[in-house]
Amino acid sequence: MDTGYRIGAVAKLTGISTDTIRAWERRYGVVEPNRGENNNRCYTERHISKLIRVKRLVDAGQAIGTICRLSDEELVQQTYE
Repeated sequence: MDTGYRIGAVAKLTGISTDTIRAWERRYGVVEPNRGENNNRCYTERHISKLIRVKRLVDAGQAIGTICRLSDEELVQQTYE
C-alpha cells in the first residue's frame, strides 16, 4: 500500500509542475521520494516542506544549482531571513 503523497498532489500543494519536480530530483537530488506499489513516487510531509522552501528561494532569484547543495537546516535559515 502506498503511503504519502503522489507527484500530482505534491505539484498542487507546492505550485511546482510535475516535470520540474522530476527534473529537480534527477538533476539536483533535491528530494528522493520513496517508491510505493507500481514504483510510484511517494512524498512525505518533509519532502513537501523542502520543495516549498526550494521554490521560495528559486522564485526569489537564487540558482537551483546553489540551493540544492544547502542542508535542510540552511534551507530553513535562508527562507526565514
